[in-house]
Amino acid sequence: MSRGRNQRDQKGAALLVVLVLVATLAAIALAISQFADRTVRRVTAAQTRDQAYWAMIGVERAALELLDAQNRLREGVDLPTERWLAEPFIIPFEGGTISARFIDRSACFNVNDFVSTDEGDGYVADPDAIKRFGTLVADLGGTANGGESLAMAAADFMDTDGNAQSGGAEDYAYSGRKVPYRTPGRPVAAVSELRAVEGWTGQVMGVLTPWLCARREMTEPGRINLNTLTEEDAPILANALGGALPLGEAERLISQRPPDGYESVGAFLGQPVFQNFDSERREEIEPRLGTEASFIELKATVSYDGMVFVLTTGIEKASGGRYRVTSRRFGPQD
Repeated sequence: MSRGRNQRDQKGAALLVVLVLVATLAAIALAISQFADRTVRRVTAAQTRDQAYWAMIGVERAALELLDAQNRLREGVDLPTERWLAEPFIIPFEGGTISARFIDRSACFNVNDFVSTDEGDGYVADPDAIKRFGTLVADLGGTANGGESLAMAAADFMDTDGNAQSGGAEDYAYSGRKVPYRTPGRPVAAVSELRAVEGWTGQVMGVLTPWLCARREMTEPGRINLNTLTEEDAPILANALGGALPLGEAERLISQRPPDGYESVGAFLGQPVFQNFDSERREEIEPRLGTEASFIELKATVSYDGMVFVLTTGIEKASGGRYRVTSRRFGPQD
């Protein structure tokens, strides 16, 4: 009786071991299947990203060719009604589409103007740009002193000397923080870099960023395109004119722009409102004005295989008249 019971117990234990092994093997098989599925999906996603990446780079290169061709059609003049600025280009391809749009971003204050090159290879604060920025901040509802303090802090961040200005901070101040970092000692590549500057809080950035840009072409001040300004851009125009005209007059000048735009900056400055401007004042403001889109944003959106990819490219018109890429960002903007 005892022997029969032992045999039954042994058979039950063996069956239990078999069941445990089967369950274990099933779990392992499921894990392997899930791992393989994830691997396939990762590989597929990576291939999709690669294809989308090269599609966007191709659009970027084609955009440079288009800008060169457009410039030859009407050199030195760009209007908001022109095809390349008026609406996006939709480019279908197998499995997806690309939407590419050009935006004239020249109506901005270049934060890299806060510094200018010195006699050597370094950078020093530019008092004129700092003062103009204070005026811009005042026109936007802040105070001139507050704007100048922000500009001086940014200039300290970018210059190559070790002398802190009022409201600013130099390398030793940033390197001594709880999370230390160094100042670049050069112009910034993007406006977002100013978030690391003393006083440029998230709230400040939220208000000012739409009016700012970080242009890389340092051979001359960033020119605003008189032909694509809207009335909302009046603070930028008034600032480029050195504060010589009130905001209301700047709005009037924009609203009464000729339908075909201005052929030259001279034609714009030839209006009666500028008759009292002496030659010195004209020489001061003319380098800030232009009639073409010299700072352009290309936004390409690729929809492919159920995924969406975004490329934002900054394009500047260099001194030789050729367009060049100065920044590139993948993904949506903040």
